[in-house]
Amino acid sequence: MGAFGRLTGRPTPSLLAAALGAAFFLFCALPRLSQPLVYDEVNFALAGEAVAATGRPLARAGFMEDRGSFDREFQYALWHPPLYVYTLGLAFRLFGVGEAQARLVGVAGTLAAGGLLFVLTRRLTGKSWPAAGAVGLFLTHPLTVQSSLLLDIDGSVLLPLFLGAVLAATGLVGRVSPGGVVRTGLAFGLALLAKLTTPLAIPPVLGLALLARGYGIGAWAAAGVVSLLGVGFFAGLWGLFSQALSLPFTMPLEVTAAEARLALGAGLSGVETGWWLSPPLLILFGWAFGRRARTWPGGNKAEAADLVTLLGAVVLGVYLARTAGYFPKYQVAAVPLMAAAVATGLGRDIAGLRPQRRALTVAAGAVGGLAAALAAGDGPFLQTARSHGGLPLVAAGSIAAGAGLALTEKLRPMPWAVAGLVGVLAGWSVATDLMQRSAPYSTAYFYGARGNVQAARLLDGLVGPDEYYVAAKEVAYYAANRNYIDMHTAYALLRDRPAFDGHLLGRQVRVWVLFVRDPAVRAFFESKLGPAYRPRVSAGDYLIYVRGEWPPG
Repeated sequence: MGAFGRLTGRPTPSLLAAALGAAFFLFCALPRLSQPLVYDEVNFALAGEAVAATGRPLARAGFMEDRGSFDREFQYALWHPPLYVYTLGLAFRLFGVGEAQARLVGVAGTLAAGGLLFVLTRRLTGKSWPAAGAVGLFLTHPLTVQSSLLLDIDGSVLLPLFLGAVLAATGLVGRVSPGGVVRTGLAFGLALLAKLTTPLAIPPVLGLALLARGYGIGAWAAAGVVSLLGVGFFAGLWGLFSQALSLPFTMPLEVTAAEARLALGAGLSGVETGWWLSPPLLILFGWAFGRRARTWPGGNKAEAADLVTLLGAVVLGVYLARTAGYFPKYQVAAVPLMAAAVATGLGRDIAGLRPQRRALTVAAGAVGGLAAALAAGDGPFLQTARSHGGLPLVAAGSIAAGAGLALTEKLRPMPWAVAGLVGVLAGWSVATDLMQRSAPYSTAYFYGARGNVQAARLLDGLVGPDEYYVAAKEVAYYAANRNYIDMHTAYALLRDRPAFDGHLLGRQVRVWVLFVRDPAVRAFFESKLGPAYRPRVSAGDYLIYVRGEWPPG
């Protein structure tokens, strides 16, 4: 029986369970396809529209900062390699421009990642039921669902390509062969075409796994060849493509380098991501990681599962405190690896319980997780969206607690605790998914934000067709007039000015549409605008300021 069962035979129970997880994922995702775009989603939508119309990702982007410059109204959307924006452009070209068409790209990519996760976990365990369990944990996880709906790279094209490269790398742990090295190198290169950051963890972790497998210097030689092949494949393909379309080849490299410097400068200070990653999953992963780590000093040869577990820990650790718009979009690449590690490392504990006790323990945990999620409601996610500059204590503490359980179980095995935690995770995930499914506001960037489309309609009645204004980009995107200066650009330009003199980037600005959830942001702009600008009207989290005297006196 193959990984997906025989197409001509009856589906296996494991395959049906995985399909049930996929169906629940779609049940939660599809109703949110037409939600308004928020924050950086607008930049990708504009890029996709440009690709659909012209074949090039050159879009009008509200003078967004471009490598330190603010004077370019039209900019290349090449902050990363262009695979995602071209996929988005293709969707727009084939099916028309719209939120649903754009979000379906991520939904399709996540489903593909679920299929690859099934194959990966089955390879690690030799069984289909842990694979189905991993797929269920992954596809019902709230971060997975919301990331799939986000117009961004991590939860769409990166997920299946990254998992494809991981799948190829696990084949090398069992047997290093020239063909396997080439396949892994090409898969690594394909993942780099999606994003230049997350896939970079694969070669060094592969080298460590092969070294622990007993390959000596050959371990680093194989990992080095994989790196060279992948980088060469990416550079060659991107070089030919950029030359053919006259695109700036170095821009993705420059932006990635700049982001890396910013990330290093930020240190561990960031945002609490533990609620999004969910404490029960982090505890289970810490437990699986701790159990594997106990075997490493004893000289045991590494297995493919060690590579997956260590890679999940590296990706999670690098991104643990990082968010964009207070949403941990980068960490979604670690979720399938954590699910695979849990299913591989702890699945036998659950299988070893008597069926009745297993069912009762999982059910009790699920009821507890469901009750906790219903009691917490939006609280943890709204708290995340309002936090800044703190340590991810919930996330780090949950992982540490799991590692502690791995040490404790040496004295007393606790398979019931594994089953209970899996139940808690399932209950928490399902309840959270159902709550977010019908939420009338953003459930990703700036969680809880609302009102941008209504603000755009109000803006339409306040500006002329050729007039420039300052606005949050998610308002300008829905306005009839897109002659805007991005709010974040205005913030950067006004930071060193004592006051606003009526002009930005050589343009007179009479109307400002600001996202004012953060009181400090509102206070900053009001101090710069002065008494000449008064709030005229509001919609949700957006406030429109208009200068009473025009032109500025």
